[in-house]
Amino acid sequence: MGNLLYVLYRSTWYIRTYSIILCFILRNSNEHHIVELRGVMVNIKLKWNKEVYESVSIDEEQGVQGFKEVVYQLTLVPKDRQKLMAKGGWAGILKDDVDLRALALKDGQQVMLMGTAEVVSAPKESVQFVEDMTVEEQALKGAIVPAGLLNLGNTCYLNSTLQCLRYIPELREALRSSSSSSSSHMSSRDSLAAILLDTFDQMDRSGASIGPYQFVRQLRTSYPHPFSETNQHGFLQQDAEEFYNTVTREVEAEVGGSAAFNRLLGLELEEQLTCEETDLEQPVVRREAVNKLVCNIQGGGGSQVQIDHMQDAVKLGLEGTVDKHSAVLGREAMWRRRQRISSLPRYLCFQFMRFFWKPTPESRDHVGVKCKILRAVSYQDVSSQS
Repeated sequence: MGNLLYVLYRSTWYIRTYSIILCFILRNSNEHHIVELRGVMVNIKLKWNKEVYESVSIDEEQGVQGFKEVVYQLTLVPKDRQKLMAKGGWAGILKDDVDLRALALKDGQQVMLMGTAEVVSAPKESVQFVEDMTVEEQALKGAIVPAGLLNLGNTCYLNSTLQCLRYIPELREALRSSSSSSSSHMSSRDSLAAILLDTFDQMDRSGASIGPYQFVRQLRTSYPHPFSETNQHGFLQQDAEEFYNTVTREVEAEVGGSAAFNRLLGLELEEQLTCEETDLEQPVVRREAVNKLVCNIQGGGGSQVQIDHMQDAVKLGLEGTVDKHSAVLGREAMWRRRQRISSLPRYLCFQFMRFFWKPTPESRDHVGVKCKILRAVSYQDVSSQS
């Protein structure tokens, strides 16, 4: 083909179809050839080694790359390895810049492919269907609802805390490493930390709720006050915060001390105390290591402080007033307390403050009582990660 001379547009109004006709002139020739380029589907016969693929549909509009993509889907021979030859179709090996529409391929055209296919590696793990798994295997793979913990009599405070700690993989890894160390007393299967790890493992393997009998028994043996307190109805309900503090102390002792623990659950607060009654008193600055942040849920009926967002509740817990001796005044004085977070752990625990201390100066029996904060909280039916 020679130089492009002009493009003519021909239309047939009766059937409202349009086609493009290109007119070319051959070099060193006075002959004119008119070639109509049409995008059509052609069914070819593809031969590759001993394989023969009948009626392979090729869309000429997609070009050579589209042709090679179809071949790849059939044979897994990558495009850059494909050598396509067709006697009577084109000369030699098909080049990527060839316009398939100009080749005038016909249905049944035989095309030969040369090239090696990609090697498909076998899966590293054999496919296992849920129906063929045991309950323990389904639980370990996460194919069923995770196991819960049975209430053994006012142990909801314990169950909820263990369920949260269960999903800290680094904590379990640290406990497991500690159990294999000869210097750790976790080598004794009666230690609370060792039983905690066993309880997590049992939950992983179970398809139903389990009873943490051994853990509860060891907890009440190691810490009879307050976890063994009873009345005529049985064991008393205990505070989740107090239980969380007990467990984290055990964990801290097992995972290598405060440095290792702080990376997981500990944080450091910088506290500044400023005397409200005199400017002559120098501010007191100190650092405190804690294992949680207090989230105050004040804001019930009649409350002067309305808390509707978690960040406001945390900020409220970081500020307040305390009574402290003033060396300048020589007596107890009111100090303003202001805390700020100086370091954060990988997992941050929040304690929702549900109780407050109410002084009762007119009472003959006690100086104050512990009162529950009553606050209506509405939740969305559906929550999203956004």
